[in-house]
Amino acid sequence: MVKDYLKEYRYSDGELQRVHVFLCESFNDLLFGNTSEDSASFRTICDIYDNYLIKAAPYIFKRYLLFHLPNSNYLQRLGIQRLFQTHIRIKANGTVVIKDDRAAEIYDELNRKGLVHISKGYLPGTKIISVGNFGYLSKAVNCKMKVNSSFFIFDPFDCASEYDEVGTPFGLMIKNGTVINPPLFNREALLVRGNTSSIRNIDLSAVDISIKGHKPIMIYSRPSYAKTAAHEGYDVIVVKNMVVDIKRGGKSIVPASGFVLSYRDLDDIRIGDHVEYRGFEDVDFAIQVGNSAIIGGKISEHFISSFYNIRKPFMIAYPPSLYPLGYEKDRAARVALGTDSANRPHVILFEGASKLGHQKGKESCGASLLEVGKICQDLGLVNAVNLDGGGSAALYIDDQRSLRIADRKIIDGSEAERPIPSYIYHL
Repeated sequence: MVKDYLKEYRYSDGELQRVHVFLCESFNDLLFGNTSEDSASFRTICDIYDNYLIKAAPYIFKRYLLFHLPNSNYLQRLGIQRLFQTHIRIKANGTVVIKDDRAAEIYDELNRKGLVHISKGYLPGTKIISVGNFGYLSKAVNCKMKVNSSFFIFDPFDCASEYDEVGTPFGLMIKNGTVINPPLFNREALLVRGNTSSIRNIDLSAVDISIKGHKPIMIYSRPSYAKTAAHEGYDVIVVKNMVVDIKRGGKSIVPASGFVLSYRDLDDIRIGDHVEYRGFEDVDFAIQVGNSAIIGGKISEHFISSFYNIRKPFMIAYPPSLYPLGYEKDRAARVALGTDSANRPHVILFEGASKLGHQKGKESCGASLLEVGKICQDLGLVNAVNLDGGGSAALYIDDQRSLRIADRKIIDGSEAERPIPSYIYHL
């Protein structure tokens, strides 16, 4: 059984909230997907940096060079990022200074293709930011349903190390016992085992991690650690399910999109090796985003999943750095994924208000996290978590977009689709 329906709510302040619910029979029908690389997405990311992030608070941002290396893999982009970071500086007036012929050659080539961009805040200093593979949900696989899913590395504060690339999804993902993405930050995750579902906080301690059968002596991850301790062994830096770097002696920066494993001896571990995660073989489906909306039929009334706050600079940074918003009152476009008493999956899109010219009572205002929980309860859900929301929130049924998305073009107020790296779909 597959069905979907629209429903409207009125809040006590007279505001309208429209939701679209997609219901299917089993989590066996839900799959994880990655969007196809789209060259236009890089320009959209740059526009968001200029007109939304940095323009809103230029005094907290420095000078950024964003670049995208098309049709490349992660390690290739990391190499270019290191080259640029070593040899490129941006002056206060936006002038780019390059002190290496190879760096200049690559920069000029990308610049001709429109794949480098300068975004300037008021703070001094240059930071190089690699933009990975983004695409548009509207152009993803033709299917019955598709919806955005996980948080991903996005703003400059999320890029805590050279290993953090804009567009990297993070947080636990499991399909049929296979860990696609490891858990991070001790956030809440929705886990489905057969006919049951549960929500609990999960971090790397819940996973058996090894590389070619070799287990580490220590695991470093944010927000507990920003840097590894000094030691005589080796640090193996991991992002998603791959070894991306190896360093000796410790003092390695811990990536926000991954973690560091320490070993006494390197053995046969190499950069590019696959990292194995075990311990969830009985889990049919899992996703970790947060915060929860409802647990065991009870509405979540406050933040349970932890969020880094940029107003507290003494804390170890970890994404998403622009949270938290007010739990009870701050409204936005949202997406929730949950289960009813029969453990059937429900995907719920909460239409969000346009940032330009919202008409009270005539169009959706968006939901606060508390309001998401209340509506999930009204819809009969037992367990539910919030997925990535805001400008990324979008739901397609039979390849037709449902309701309106929150982002608008400044020029004419029309809808502006935001590129994303990953999604959930039903064939």
